[in-house]
Amino acid sequence: MLVKMLDAGMNIARLNFSHGDHTSHGKSLDNLREALTQRPGKSCAVMLDTKGPEIRTGMLKDGKAIELTANQTLKICTDYAHLGDNTMIACSYKSLMTTVQIGSTIFIADGSLTCEVSEINDVSKNSTLQTYLFFDILGSYCCYLLKWCQAWREKEHEPPRSYR
Repeated sequence: MLVKMLDAGMNIARLNFSHGDHTSHGKSLDNLREALTQRPGKSCAVMLDTKGPEIRTGMLKDGKAIELTANQTLKICTDYAHLGDNTMIACSYKSLMTTVQIGSTIFIADGSLTCEVSEINDVSKNSTLQTYLFFDILGSYCCYLLKWCQAWREKEHEPPRSYR
């Protein structure tokens, strides 16, 4: 299959280091090298996609998913021991309050939940970040993806699909 991909024009191979181990990635490189020996005139770069920092939501009350409604207010606190509900969830990133600003967009669960920062309260151990929501469902331990994307507005983009 790699030979066919090289023939079709593949000139870079991406290895996702968020998954797998040294052995599996080594095998992928060996397979690429073998395919390239069959196509001496072809070349192919290798891109190593390394894992970035993980910022997580905390546990939710009773371990159950919560329902959120578009345009509601949701607080995000940095007290990771807080058990979340549909009014406030916890975040593992202690510096969140000093990293974002009013109008910043926060994508939670790889963008399935989109929040716009509308208020930042006192920056202390248990500070909260009030956000404006664009969507409705959240489960425990979702990965936060922080983007400082000022262009995102509900009127310009369809809300992402539900995350369950």
